[in-house]
Amino acid sequence: MSSKMILMLGMCGLMVVMASAQAQGELMVADETAAASAAGATERAAGLHFGPLQVIPELNASYFHDSNPTYAEEHSKGVTGYRVEPILDFILTGNGWTADLRGWFSQQHYFGSSTNVNRVADQNYGENASFAYVTPQDTKITFNESYQYWNGNSFVAANGPSGMYNASFGDRQLFTSGGEIDTALGEKTRMHAGVSYSDLWYDNPALFGWQDVGGSLGFSHKLSDISDALLDFGADNQTSDGGSDGDSQSYRALAGFGSRLTPKTSYKAEVGLMGYQFNNGSKSAVAPTYSLSGVWEISERLSAHVSGSSAYQPSESDTNNYTVVDILSTGLTFKPIRRLTTTLDATYRRESYGISTAAGEKRHDNQADLSSRATYRVYHYTDLFVGAEFCRNASSIDNNSYSRLYLETGVDIRF
Repeated sequence: MSSKMILMLGMCGLMVVMASAQAQGELMVADETAAASAAGATERAAGLHFGPLQVIPELNASYFHDSNPTYAEEHSKGVTGYRVEPILDFILTGNGWTADLRGWFSQQHYFGSSTNVNRVADQNYGENASFAYVTPQDTKITFNESYQYWNGNSFVAANGPSGMYNASFGDRQLFTSGGEIDTALGEKTRMHAGVSYSDLWYDNPALFGWQDVGGSLGFSHKLSDISDALLDFGADNQTSDGGSDGDSQSYRALAGFGSRLTPKTSYKAEVGLMGYQFNNGSKSAVAPTYSLSGVWEISERLSAHVSGSSAYQPSESDTNNYTVVDILSTGLTFKPIRRLTTTLDATYRRESYGISTAAGEKRHDNQADLSSRATYRVYHYTDLFVGAEFCRNASSIDNNSYSRLYLETGVDIRF
């Protein structure tokens, strides 16, 4: 089926959504982040109750068109297909604590000949769990853990990029875990301390995973009823599968302000410096860093969000190299009527490599992503959705540049 046909179907789906909304009064890409398509299910469905245990089954099914599944700048061929994703949430609550677990499995099939891509199906799955406890003395303790597996064995583009955005990375696995304690030091001052661990692994020997062990320490001081002064420190030890000269260490110090204007409107903004000792000090670097997050309830129907961060990490495509990764994201959510929710999101990501190539040039990758989604609540347990996402990756290495359009329409059912 051609991309023009799927575009027409997508537009028709959006018209159906709008027409149904008048009669009665977020785009999630089906890739390695497929689990995010069900975010918010625990807020929208009562599920099944077994004493303090709440169980929420969910099924997401969609029809899609991907204009560039091989992430190649030239000679890319689009594919169409469908995705089925069952999800299961468990929520357990007690006296001052909450524990939750989510598991998901995504099966993606492609229509027609397999000449465009060297496979007819994908299988991705994962789980994430968290625990939160608040003591009578208002000390907050949190733990989190997640595991995600992406199967991308067969997308092989002869002239596609070799970096982390290439679909030919083969099996990719990511495990993360962490914990934090937040406690009061006085009437106006709080302290939080945390630890974290992550492990990224690639099956493709041309790409390189890495492990990170980190710690953080921060303080907040109440300036007024709605604002705080913030001070944060952190350090990480990183081990790259593509490094041959030892581990790397990163350090950071940030200061800023946070505000809670209303229960649904708050922000936090910090700036500072970060340092990096690459391969046990074979190369040192210092750069500015920042941490930004905020949500605003502009009106009953309109809300906005923003987030941003900057950090050092080992390169996933080059041996004995590292990058500075900057990410900025913003978006709007608008509910024109009670049953219809629309979203518009934009994300910018920049990777600046620290070590020059043999030709004396430093690589830079700039990725811009724009997505939109319309979701219509048919009734309490069923949503219809239609969405689109456009991505452009511009790299100083021409072979790593590409454009991609993804269109999707489907249904989300909670039981």
